[in-house]
Amino acid sequence: MADSALVLFIDEFHCIEESQLSALIMVLHRCVQARLPVTVVGAGLPQLRGRVGNAKPYAERLFDFAEIGALSEGEAAHAIVQPAEAEGAAYEAEAVRLIVAKTGGYPYFLQAWASHAWDVVAAGPITVADVNKVLAHPQLLRCH
Repeated sequence: MADSALVLFIDEFHCIEESQLSALIMVLHRCVQARLPVTVVGAGLPQLRGRVGNAKPYAERLFDFAEIGALSEGEAAHAIVQPAEAEGAAYEAEAVRLIVAKTGGYPYFLQAWASHAWDVVAAGPITVADVNKVLAHPQLLRCH
């Protein structure tokens, strides 16, 4: 298989158990040493960098950590409203403002809050009350 490579794509990288993270890092390190065309592309919360370093001290040299910052208020509101509208759902403007404020515009939390608010709505537009139900149950925003 000349001119081939293996790329593992991992979402929610920060949720990987430490023993599994350690094993993955060790295998990747051996692949680098053997000059094998294997790499990992992962997405996770900012604490991932620290978790990787704690799992294996040499691990931070294996990865490039690109940080994706918070969205502007307008971008964050669009990220909430547009997908909902595409599915025939709607948010009250105040509910959108509350999600943007509570998440600081951070993409992962925008997605999680908006999704869980959508899950609790009975009918009609998603309201501040629906968003507050998510606020009352922070465990909804943890790793599964």
